[in-house]
Amino acid sequence: MQQLQSAVQAYQGRDLDGAEAIFKQILAVNPKEPTALHLLGCIYKDRGQLQQAVELIQASIREDESNPIPFFNLGKILAIAGQHENAVGVFQESLKRNQQIPETWFCFANALREIGKTEEAKRAYRNALQLNPAHAGAAGNLGALLTDDGELDEAEKVLRRALASNPEDINCLVNLGILLKEEGEFEEAIASYRKAIEVKPDFVDAYLNLGGVLKDVGRMDEVRQIVAALRQMKSLEDETLVAIQDKTLVFDWHHRRALSLFCEVELAAAFSGMESSSHFDAVKQVDALCFPASFLGEQIACEEGKLLYEKGYLVDEGLVSADLCAQLISQFNNRNERMSAALIETVLADGVLRSVLERISLHTGFPHLIWNCIYFTKGPDDEAVSDAWHYDNHYNVWTPKLMIYLNSQREEGGATHFVDAALSRQISEKSDYMGLVFQRESYSDRVKGLVEELNIDPVTLDPEHYVFSPERAGSGVWFCPARSLHRGVSPKKGVRQVLSFSLTPLPRDCGWSVDQCVEKSIEILKDKIEKGRQKDDVNPYWTAA
Repeated sequence: MQQLQSAVQAYQGRDLDGAEAIFKQILAVNPKEPTALHLLGCIYKDRGQLQQAVELIQASIREDESNPIPFFNLGKILAIAGQHENAVGVFQESLKRNQQIPETWFCFANALREIGKTEEAKRAYRNALQLNPAHAGAAGNLGALLTDDGELDEAEKVLRRALASNPEDINCLVNLGILLKEEGEFEEAIASYRKAIEVKPDFVDAYLNLGGVLKDVGRMDEVRQIVAALRQMKSLEDETLVAIQDKTLVFDWHHRRALSLFCEVELAAAFSGMESSSHFDAVKQVDALCFPASFLGEQIACEEGKLLYEKGYLVDEGLVSADLCAQLISQFNNRNERMSAALIETVLADGVLRSVLERISLHTGFPHLIWNCIYFTKGPDDEAVSDAWHYDNHYNVWTPKLMIYLNSQREEGGATHFVDAALSRQISEKSDYMGLVFQRESYSDRVKGLVEELNIDPVTLDPEHYVFSPERAGSGVWFCPARSLHRGVSPKKGVRQVLSFSLTPLPRDCGWSVDQCVEKSIEILKDKIEKGRQKDDVNPYWTAA
């Protein structure tokens, strides 16, 4: 008992090496001692050795199922690993044993929020606040959820109550800024963000949100100063860079987010001078500035003979077998996580990821890396801004995406529509329609004068387009989302199940094998999950080495 107390004291004093040595001595004598198993698992968690941590804490639980704390710590590890659905179940087990720990309710709510169960998350945050009204994390996150759902009055009460207790809570300050921006109180929002930065000068989210509201009120020079500050705040990490010849491909999330803000402000600045610049010209100019196609080198004519580049889309049937489609649907259909470690492991183990990289090299002549892999569903009532004709303007014209339909649409009728790249360009040049979010409601007004010239349907005002709605499960469509106008179409019934990949090309003569591309892609995808950036869709970019 004394030896166990010494180990616990060492752990609480953050002497992890000393605590580890004593716990191992205890377990050498009694391999089933639950406290030693649990806290040794916590030591491994603190060191980032998550698999060993999970195994030890699970062993502790097998020996003593009555203690809520090992369940709590196991849930936290699963959440760190991106396994939020599993974490929800484990936190529930902890709460069955003790509902009076506010931090358990808070972590439970966070996991629920990650899997899209927002109403349940709100209830859990409220439970945490009932037990601890000063819990700033619960107040901040509840305020953010309420703001997202338009419940602004309650959100403001929650956030201001929390800030009355702790005026320097940075998360509440940022979430209050977001709320005030929604209410049109721009100067108050700016003040709230600046207060958060004053408290924590390296708080990236505060800078990004401040930049967004300053852009909205037209203070472009101040936004550029914020971008410069973000870039100086953190140097590029070597492990997030791919150096090839005299160029570097940047996957660093801090700098990609800064670049996204830079892209937004330069577009806004270009649009503000519309007398001399069209939306078409502005988008092309800013895309070239932010996402240069540096990998091309001197290969300007590489479009020739490549159908994907010429048309902007390319159908590829039978990419995934029917059996594997059924397996993926069974495994991921009921999950609310679009991207997870389990999904990455599955597409790697079943050869899908390798097949994707082999096929894109065949279609384009360039090796590629995969930087995004998601599973999503769309039902009859699921509406999205992507249901209107649009480009993905945060990609350069060489960046491909792939959507694999995992279930037949013979009866469901779900689809994705694509306009030929040449016609897409004509529409955009003549109408100045670029599918930007703020433009989408004006599509009809912009193109109705082109009905005869471009053979646009006079009733629907749809251009000629290809309907990808495969009868065969496992069929895919490649497309360059910055070349081809496209839109999603909800199924008439049932659900459309889709596995999607985003890729970025490497120089043709870089010498990378498919094996190297697979290995690096897995590293990139795992880093995205570990950094909590699963929902971000900012393209990697090239810079000089």
